[in-house]
Amino acid sequence: MAGSDAKPPERAPGGDIVTTSLFNVTLLEESLWVGSLGHDGLRACAWPLLKGMLGSPGEGTGFFSFTHEEDGLTLIMDDRSYAAFEESSLIELVTCAPDRWRAFEIHLGSLAWEVPGLVCFLSTIMAESRISILNLST
Repeated sequence: MAGSDAKPPERAPGGDIVTTSLFNVTLLEESLWVGSLGHDGLRACAWPLLKGMLGSPGEGTGFFSFTHEEDGLTLIMDDRSYAAFEESSLIELVTCAPDRWRAFEIHLGSLAWEVPGLVCFLSTIMAESRISILNLST
């Protein structure tokens, strides 16, 4: 609220946002990097891309996604995957968004056929609040 000294309630870094008998929405704990990699950097970045997808021995897997487009790849990655580009001294080839993104996961169970409607509903609410979204479905 504008002009109020009251602070909003603190939210845990991750966890359930909404849980009903029909669906569950969970905020992922870690914020994510969103970036792009042009076609000219694909060969040079083969190792960090593979490491992002497959992880390393003894290292758990995290969140990594890429979407191939006409002008290159859009990357969505956690700190582990981002570090693979830094360790390879190739992070300068990736153009990252200035702010990290938060992700939430939607589990609909038997209502999976309702995903498009729910995504439309959520994107409308977020757009009205001027919150950008990037929808990733699996």
